[in-house]
Amino acid sequence: MVADDGRITGSKARPPTSRAEIEAELETRPTSIAYSPLGGSASAAGDLAWTYGAARWNKDGADRRGHYVRIWRNDKAGWRLLFDELLETPPPPKPANS
Repeated sequence: MVADDGRITGSKARPPTSRAEIEAELETRPTSIAYSPLGGSASAAGDLAWTYGAARWNKDGADRRGHYVRIWRNDKAGWRLLFDELLETPPPPKPANS
């Protein structure tokens, strides 16, 4: 579903520029993520759409949360993912010992 010129980001690696790098970036993600859409829209021409929202997953036995944004493009190949970013919300700071 990712366009050949698509960008998948979220890890600390530089944004991928090849299909192999896109696959490597996807491998850094959890196998299961619960997405909760918060919004989005589409262009008047009907060729671009975007969505964003909250995300939850489990990593190393701990519940994690963050946000995502996706941009979709409708071209000759149909709807393809042009941009996808998953950002983890940093854990809250630990309280200072009194």
